[in-house]
Order: sequence, then C-alpha cells, then structure tokens
Amino acid sequence: MLNRRRPARSVLPAALLGLCLLRLYTMLSTRMPAATPRSAEDDVRVPTQGFVIAMSNETGWKVARRLQRAFGILDMHVVVGHVGDAAKLSLYNRNLMRHGRTDTLQIGNLNMLGCLESHRDAWARVRQTSYVFEEDALPAADAMRTVRRLLVDNAHRPWSVIHLETPSGFVARHSFAPDLDQYTNIGQITQTCRDCIVYSNRGYILNPQAAQILLENYDPPLVQADAYMSLLNAYHPTFRQVWTRVQAVDWNPHVSAVQQIELMSVQHALLNLLAPPRAATRAETERI
Repeated sequence: MLNRRRPARSVLPAALLGLCLLRLYTMLSTRMPAATPRSAEDDVRVPTQGFVIAMSNETGWKVARRLQRAFGILDMHVVVGHVGDAAKLSLYNRNLMRHGRTDTLQIGNLNMLGCLESHRDAWARVRQTSYVFEEDALPAADAMRTVRRLLVDNAHRPWSVIHLETPSGFVARHSFAPDLDQYTNIGQITQTCRDCIVYSNRGYILNPQAAQILLENYDPPLVQADAYMSLLNAYHPTFRQVWTRVQAVDWNPHVSAVQQIELMSVQHALLNLLAPPRAATRAETERI
C-alpha cells in the first residue's frame, strides 16, 4: 500500500484570525469605559429599619416618608410620643420639678420625661441596627453617603450609638457650646468624647446591644434622654457613642408638636410668674 503524504496546512488563515481578534479586542477596550473600582462604602451594610418619634401619627408619617427616601429605609415605624407620667418619677425628680433644677441634665418637666419615655419605646422595639429620629429631623444633603462613610469609619471598632448630627451641649459644666478640644477625631468624619455631656438626639443609629443596655439601666428615670446616653458613654464599660463631623440630619425649622408643647409650657410658666400674687386659701395655709 502506497504512503500518501498529506498536503501541508497553511498557517496563514489562523494568523489572520488571531490578528482580527486582537484588533477587535483593542477596539472594544478603547471604546468601553473602565469599570469603576468598588470602595468600602459600596460594601458596607446600612440600616434598613427606622423609627420616628412624633406627637401624632399623621405628623410622624409625613416626616417618616421623607427620611425613608433619604436613608433608604425599608422598615419604617412611627412611635407616638406623649407627655410623661409623673408617677414614674423618683421623689428627688418630683422635688426638682417643683423647686427647679440644679443642672441641665435633670428632668425639669413632664415634657422632658415624655421625650425620654418615647425614646425608650423605640429602644424596646429595636431588633437590628436601626435609625431613631425625632420629628424635627431633616435629611441633610448627601445624607446616605455620610452614613456610609460613618459606618466605614467605625467598621473595625466597637460602637453603640452613631449620632448623625454634630455635637451640641456642654463639657464639664463649663458652657452650653461643646468644647471641641475635648473631642478626638477618628476615621474620616467621626469624632468621639468619653466624658462629654452632649445634647444631640435628633437622629442616631444604634445596635441591638446598645438598645439592651439603655433598657437595663433605665429605671428610675433621672435625667433627659441625651444626658442619659452621655452618662452611659462615660461610665458603662461597653457603651460607646460617636458623633459625625459632617451633618447627616439637620433641624427642620417648622414648629413641631413637641416644640409646640414646650412653647405652651414656657408660656404657662411666664403667665404664672407675671400674675399678681394672691392670698393663700385657708386649706393651703393649713397644709403649709
């Protein structure tokens, strides 16, 4: 049987095919934009549950819907606040309400107690890391990106509460304005202070462990809500608060229901102060 030699294959078509594919890849790679690299902010898990404390359900939901859109909240709730129950106060606090406070931490009226009780109602419902807002909270510009940056800042350190507004209040009883020299900057936009009394409860993020600590140390109620959280931050071994240096929530300048009640209380106190003195009744004289 004769051996027949196969004709040699030409390598030219294969070479041409390779050149065409290379040319096509070059054209596509120059026309398509490069993929944007993912940042840590893209991977952080933001809270999906939120609570708004308001004096009425209708007003609360108006505020809640705006905050829900700005912060991408899926599970939103309204906590209807109320004026506090004096029967829950200690005798010490009742005495302060009658004769006046000795410092601004203390509960001075039933509205302050009601505010604290309303925050407590929200804490009792926290089952996951959640937002808590008061009804005069207004989302700041680029609020969601600020929250992401705060969560990235604190991803590798223990925290209990992340406040979404810059601190206000006083430090060491010196002034009502915060002494920012007492604060330590951590991360890109976060600051902390271990022994500061800070008034900033308009909006914050807290985790379930923090909510449990707040509930366990609540009774008896002695100080305002934000002062209570600041005292836990100063003295509790695991409770840690941090504050933003970039506003994620601002103050809504409308007169909220809470502010209206406080205004009415001030007006009532002024009327009593300006009213002419009256003679004590016989029953009051006997009681004295």
